[in-house]
Amino acid sequence: MNRVIFIAGWKQKEHPHLHNTFHIGDQLISINENHFESASEARNFIKYSHTSSLNFVVRRTPFGRVFCLIRTEPSDDTLGIVRDGGTAKILHITPNSSASKAGLHPYCEVYEADEDGQSIWCLTEINNRPLNFFFKSNEISGRLNAIGREVSVLVQPYNFVRKMRKQLKTYSNYKDYIVQ
Repeated sequence: MNRVIFIAGWKQKEHPHLHNTFHIGDQLISINENHFESASEARNFIKYSHTSSLNFVVRRTPFGRVFCLIRTEPSDDTLGIVRDGGTAKILHITPNSSASKAGLHPYCEVYEADEDGQSIWCLTEINNRPLNFFFKSNEISGRLNAIGREVSVLVQPYNFVRKMRKQLKTYSNYKDYIVQ
């Protein structure tokens, strides 16, 4: 039986354009009709492939949800998303805020719950640009404060994102795969 493999990043220096193709959290189904038991096996297939073209089949962020938030006031810098400090972890959605009106709720039911019996969301993309798993302190605020009334966000379960980040860190060169 094949293991489930999720995309947690790609080599940015070699393939900066892949952010238009893949999203953090995409599920890898196959490459050139081959199914894989591990991410390492898939990575080696890509690395040692003798073809210039690879056909990827992915399930687009199966646990993720996209929301289009509309800023009601130019000063609406949080859009109603209360985060855990400067992190991407969503703790609360302010009632009647842009996020609340778009249907974003702080708790998700699409992934396993944590020790408290709940699962919360985590931001993984803002305006179709992936967030760095190991982001800098102002990266998320800067993106949420982007110019314009509309801000799109992709949220995924925090426990899922934490597992992907932990798995990515097992690679000795994991920093090469961090989306910038």
